[in-house]
Amino acid sequence: MLKRLQQGDKSAFDLIFRDYWDPLLLYLSKLIKDRTDAEDLLQNIFVNLWNKAQSSEIQHLHTWLYGAARKSALFYHRTQGNQKKLIASILDYIEEEGFSLSDQQQGKELQRIIDREIEQLPVKMKEVFILSRHEQLSYKEIAERLKISDQTVKKQVSNALNILRTNLKKQGLYSILLLLLIDLK
Repeated sequence: MLKRLQQGDKSAFDLIFRDYWDPLLLYLSKLIKDRTDAEDLLQNIFVNLWNKAQSSEIQHLHTWLYGAARKSALFYHRTQGNQKKLIASILDYIEEEGFSLSDQQQGKELQRIIDREIEQLPVKMKEVFILSRHEQLSYKEIAERLKISDQTVKKQVSNALNILRTNLKKQGLYSILLLLLIDLK
């Protein structure tokens, strides 16, 4: 089946999808405890399978699929944990400072400021940052898409955050940088 898939045979992909969907969904659901999110992760796994099928990266289909599922679950938990900490931090700030985004106009103005600062980033850095924060791709996924190293992606995101932090600090909006990470759009 893998050989046929590597030759671009869509019917082989369909068979693999049919055979592995339910067991992988059960596996992912147990790992992350959320069926809807598990389905989303599994869809991404199958998209990646199709995209990587013709590379020699996949040597054992079963192992690759379950490894991809495990890695997706680990990444999911890591980002969920960070997001919860971030939201708690933002809520603490709002409570302490009396900051309110209830006025829609304030929210729109804030988004314009953030968007303007992102637009000022160097082209490659901006592209990496948007893929990381808006499309929520992992460093590895970004590296593969842009054909650069994971370390380059990590450095670009770090540099982008440093630039944004500096520029927002100058405008008295440093604490707003946290809002970039939860995407208020």
